[in-house]
Order: sequence, then C-alpha cells, then structure tokens
Amino acid sequence: MKRLLYISARADFGGGPEHMFTLIKGFNKYFEIYTACPRSFPYWGLYESIIGPGRLFEIPHRKFSLKSFLQLVSLLRSRDMNIVHSHGKGAGIYARLLKIFKNDLRVVHTFHGLHYEEKKLSNFIQLKAERLLTGFTDKFICVSRAELAEAVKLGICRPQKSSLVFNGIESPDLSGFEDNSFKEAAGNSFVVLHISRFDSAKNSSLVLKIAEAIKRRDSGVIFAIVGDGPERSALEREAQNRNLSNIYFLGPKLEAVKLFKYAHVYLSTSLKEGLPLTLIESAAAGVPIIATDTAGNNEVVTDGSNGFLYPLSNPETAVRYILDLKNNPAKSQTLGTNGKKIYEERFQTDQMLGELLKVYE
Repeated sequence: MKRLLYISARADFGGGPEHMFTLIKGFNKYFEIYTACPRSFPYWGLYESIIGPGRLFEIPHRKFSLKSFLQLVSLLRSRDMNIVHSHGKGAGIYARLLKIFKNDLRVVHTFHGLHYEEKKLSNFIQLKAERLLTGFTDKFICVSRAELAEAVKLGICRPQKSSLVFNGIESPDLSGFEDNSFKEAAGNSFVVLHISRFDSAKNSSLVLKIAEAIKRRDSGVIFAIVGDGPERSALEREAQNRNLSNIYFLGPKLEAVKLFKYAHVYLSTSLKEGLPLTLIESAAAGVPIIATDTAGNNEVVTDGSNGFLYPLSNPETAVRYILDLKNNPAKSQTLGTNGKKIYEERFQTDQMLGELLKVYE
C-alpha cells in the first residue's frame, strides 16, 4: 500500500480543511495516510478520528517553521513516503521543498484560491516563491476553470502538469436534524443563510448592507450568519450599532451544512473563490443560491437555473432577487430542484475521488 502525506497550514473552520477531510475519508482504504496540519479545532480531531494519532503531525498555523520542515523530512525518510499532496500556499512550501530530499516523491499541489490582487510586498514575495516552486511540483490541481486560467497567467503552474478537478461533497443528510434555538429565532421567517470565515475575501460586510435594505421593505426576512474569523467581532458590533435586528450571528457550527434544512436562500458576498463548498452544499440541499458574479461562484451557479448572480458593485440586485424568491415559492422550488441536478452531475465525492486517484497513480 502506497504512503500518502497530506499537508495543510489550516485545520480550523473552512472549506480547505473540510475538503482535505473528505479526501482522508475517501482514500483511507486505498493508501496509508499521514497528515501534517496545525493542532486546531475542529479538524485536528476529525483527522485523528480517521487515521489515528500516530500518523498526525503538527505544523504551525499559516506559518513556515524550519523545525517542522525538518520533522517532515525525517518522516519522509523513515516512512519512505510515495506521495505528498499540499493544500494552500503555506502547505505548498513544505511539500515542494520535500522533493529535494526524495527525487521520486510525487508532489501534488492544490491552490484553493488565488489572492494576489493587492499590490503589497508580501504578495510579491509569495508570487516569486510560487513561480520557483513550480519546478518541484509533479501535478497541479485547480478546482475551477477560472483558477486554472489565472494560475497559468500568473506563471505559477504549467498547463501540461495541471488537472481540473471540481470539488466534490457527500450529499448532506438533513433528516432528523433539529436546532431548536435557531428554529425559535427563525419562527416563520424567510431565512437567508450565509456561512463565512470572516476575512476580507468573503466580504461579509456586504451582508449587512443587503440586510439593512431588506429590513426597510420586508420584516419577514432574517439573515442567519454562521462562522468565525478575524472580522466577526467588528461585524457583530456594526450590526448592533445599525440596529439590524434581522441578523442572527450563530457562531461557528461543526455541522453548519445541516442548517440548510431551515434556509430558503443561500447568500454569497465573496470577492473571489476557488470553488466554494458552501455553494455546492446549497445546491446539493436544494436551496437556491444568490451569489456575487465572480470567479468560482459562477462555476457553481448557472444564472437563472439554480440561483442568480449579481454584480459586486450592485448589491441592490441581490435584494431584489431575495424578495422575488420570498414572494415566488414555485420559482424557488424550481431553482432548488435544478441545483440538486447540477450537484449530481458535477460535484459528487466519487467523481472527485476518481479524478484524484488518476493523479496519484
């Protein structure tokens, strides 16, 4: 059995760690799996529940450590690792440098979103490093067509060494799930769900603008915001200062996907995405999506079929879509049904695992 090392510089709430959890579960019977990640809740414990404590190794959260790297070199040699698959920029540094110490190591790297737009020194340095590391990478995985095109344009991946593999998820099982506190708060309201890690890329402050505009027109709509992150406290204070009583901050939820049971619409405000798991989860749950017309989002949402896309510069369009779906349940049901079909055609776990298995072999 081949030995496979997964590396991620994050193990907190987020799409990247959840994606890696899906891979670990799916490939555990095919490979002897090892994992290097931060000792963070919840995914450290989730990974450990699958592969056991003896195959889990700690690295810092989103920071390179020479000590951790040397420990990975030791692991590489002692276990004669065959494949390493890194997820995200920080993990990619560890994985590609390991190639120096074992020439026949197969190095696979998934970007999970590209964010080099801001003209700052750190981005310039990271981009230069990524370009240098392309020579130590056997295969690049891009999760959307837009990500693949941008990575090639930036010079951080080579087309002949790249594969397009859409993110896949297991169909969410919403049966038997109850969240009584949320049910009580929601009552008979029309629920708009938003799941975020509260950083600049997720642009969750736009939810407040949309909620404020809707509050003036319809008191029967509430916004349920799930997640945690650096901007959460500031947004909670702002919502309170603006008296946005139609917004409920629910905090991080380990099984946030199950809240789709109560959602009538899913709202995305992202500036940019790789291929967002929350939108795929929404489609799989049969919940219509209203999302910014940006990279990643527009590869899950077919405008007018399983949801609607709106320009970042015009959130008023999102307001109109939300109110239109509230007043047209038949249209909402059609969008939800179409979403399930799109999920089944393109975003199932087995499809993703099959494509990645070809890459590993």
